[in-house]
Amino acid sequence: MISITIHKLDEELESSLRRHSQELGLSLNKTIQILLRSSLGIGSGKKRDLSKFSGTWSKAEFEEFKRNTTAFDEINPADWL
Repeated sequence: MISITIHKLDEELESSLRRHSQELGLSLNKTIQILLRSSLGIGSGKKRDLSKFSGTWSKAEFEEFKRNTTAFDEINPADWL
């Protein structure tokens, strides 16, 4: 593995990196590695999200889906006894 040094980070970027690192509970180095991999699209495993399906329905298909799934919005109290 190689090491890379980045010079002249502005205060906003540096504080954002440190804040993000603390939120993740990871070292600054690991956080930067994760951000670089993510921004370059080289994840460390199989993606398990549905982003490739995002925005693929037409408005008519979405309305049909809403109509066909309205029963799922109803709660029957008897089911929880």
